[in-house]
Amino acid sequence: MNKSSIVESIRSKVEKLINENIRLSEKCAEMKVKEAKLKESNRILQEGIISLQKRVGIMELREGIASGSEDKRLAKARVNRLMREIDRCIAMMNN
Repeated sequence: MNKSSIVESIRSKVEKLINENIRLSEKCAEMKVKEAKLKESNRILQEGIISLQKRVGIMELREGIASGSEDKRLAKARVNRLMREIDRCIAMMNN
């Protein structure tokens, strides 16, 4: 092999590596955008879940107060637990 064929072979391989690097950089940028969109979507869904859990809790409390004795006992226990939590929050705010 002569020197020019070796240089040409190396040049060809370097060009392939550069092109592959460019392709992978573009793919990485696309994936970062996709990741950001998925994180935002996940955040929105998590907020929705929290909101729905609060609504379910309120509805369960409402049903518990309006229905039979066992449900009333559970509802009263929940109200008491919420009251204790409110008292703890007020105590923390006063400190």
